[in-house]
Amino acid sequence: MLELFPGDHLWNRYRVESVAANGAWLTRLREPAEDAKSPHNFLLLAQDRQAGPAPLAELLSLAGTAIQLQISSRPEKAATACVPVPPPLGRRHAVPGAAGHASAFREVPLLGQVAWVGDPARGGMALVEAPPSTLLPELLAACGPLGPAAVLPLLVGLAGNTAAFLQAVEVAPAESPASQGVLRCLSRLLNPGAVVLLTDQARLGLRVALPEPMAELSPPRWAEFVAPELYRGAGASQAACVFSVARLGAFLMGAADASSPVRESAWAALAEWASGKRAAARELLEHPNAAKVPPELRSLLASCLAQNPASRWGSLRELHDALNLLARCRWSVAAGRCQSCGFILEAERLASACPGCGRKAVPAEAEKPAPALAGGTGAAGIAGSRSSGSATDTAAAAQLEKMTLIATGVFLSGEQKTPRMLRAFAIDTTPVTEGDYKRFLSTQRRPPRPEGPGSRGPEFDNHPVTRITWYEANEYAEFCGKRLPTIHEWEKAARGTDGRKFPFGNNYRANAVSRGAGGGKSREAPGPMPVGRCPAGASPYGVLDMAGNVLAWTSTARRAGQRLFRAVKGSCYLDGSPELARCAGVQYLPPERAEPYVGFRCVKDVE
Repeated sequence: MLELFPGDHLWNRYRVESVAANGAWLTRLREPAEDAKSPHNFLLLAQDRQAGPAPLAELLSLAGTAIQLQISSRPEKAATACVPVPPPLGRRHAVPGAAGHASAFREVPLLGQVAWVGDPARGGMALVEAPPSTLLPELLAACGPLGPAAVLPLLVGLAGNTAAFLQAVEVAPAESPASQGVLRCLSRLLNPGAVVLLTDQARLGLRVALPEPMAELSPPRWAEFVAPELYRGAGASQAACVFSVARLGAFLMGAADASSPVRESAWAALAEWASGKRAAARELLEHPNAAKVPPELRSLLASCLAQNPASRWGSLRELHDALNLLARCRWSVAAGRCQSCGFILEAERLASACPGCGRKAVPAEAEKPAPALAGGTGAAGIAGSRSSGSATDTAAAAQLEKMTLIATGVFLSGEQKTPRMLRAFAIDTTPVTEGDYKRFLSTQRRPPRPEGPGSRGPEFDNHPVTRITWYEANEYAEFCGKRLPTIHEWEKAARGTDGRKFPFGNNYRANAVSRGAGGGKSREAPGPMPVGRCPAGASPYGVLDMAGNVLAWTSTARRAGQRLFRAVKGSCYLDGSPELARCAGVQYLPPERAEPYVGFRCVKDVE
């Protein structure tokens, strides 16, 4: 395909080192190789999609076409955004007009430095820089499974770069053939055979390599890292890439095994995978090494490996944010970082060579542990925190440490169990407490309202804040960078996706409902109990006190004539009837009401 031979000079800048059917390896002419282990610094890859299964070549072709389309559609930005196209290839001589060839490179998320030769829409070629890297199976063979402290930053970077790449090449609707092609290529590339650790940068990227011929009677390496819906001919979406990233994370921690390509047995395993008989989430949770993965991270990965794409995180950006939240957990804090490459070092690796660059590990100053995060460990829920962006917002920072993430997806809503789709959000794991509200008032330098929220003694600091109006609850939520939940968000956090009647199941259990001292409605009860004291009543996501203790204000409103009412969800310590603890139940109160049995909790959007 390429009329090149070893020793050819291209553009007076590169020397051809080796040639294959679909590309050639190049090195710089006058610059020494940056890494002696990787003398081939650049790959000139033909973007011929008809040459066989070459996902990287196809992805480069689609990306180059999209980027050039974006440039041509914005001529006023050509001075800063244009990617100069190198001139046609020559042999053994410099090509006229090639002096500015270095400016042809463009930093593309996930792919690195890339220059396109010719028109990507019509085939052409791509010149890709190949930094020093290590294949993931080789990395694990050398140093064993990585711990969560090392894996989390790698997954955060991979999810973020993949999301940025999709944003950079997005030029058509998601249903278009071009967009579907990009997503399918990414799904085939997010596997241990195509994702490498960039050893000088301590991050994951795509392997720059020539297409490998498919081994006879062996399935491709990416077979068990592709979302099962793609085998059924379903449309590709970011949920398929979310699946692959989560599978890679489990693989790096030794909690997922890629089947060895051993002829007929491998095809039989692939057939089970494609038909749905093998569930990636179940295999993760039942894997012998899964117990070494912290429950919050294990639950997040399991939710991303669900068979139904609607049950996963809806986008790579949401997955990136969720992983970022987990990165603040106490168990994810590293003992230090390698000063050479920045690889996260765990305590047991401080005395050995860095798994990233292979050099002697010289740990940087250990990071200060972040507070432990409270939250659930349900199939799709994890605990996390998110900063509100204000250094003085201490009340917000304290609250954001205690939230549970609810994944994007459909749940069964209302008495009729109507399917309803909600985007991902984070919700307070327990109601806002009296102590939380006192800190808010202190930050505002305001005294509590007599007999109002924040007016009780320190012995009530861990009790739900009550006697609070809707306006006061909404003010607190806005101050913390949050908001009050809708009735549907509250309901999904309480009942999960299976339409259960109560947070703890379909059968009422008195010991699962938070009661105040004194018991039912016929008795005089002094008030609610401290938050989180009834773990038996946790929702499927691990959210607490959704049945009993106090009712909760929501943002949902209803008008009756000229009067406005706000919805309250849940039940309270005064309610004796089991029917009042139903997740689907809803009541309405005037927003100015301040009752001793009404509190609130907040939610935050996940971008």
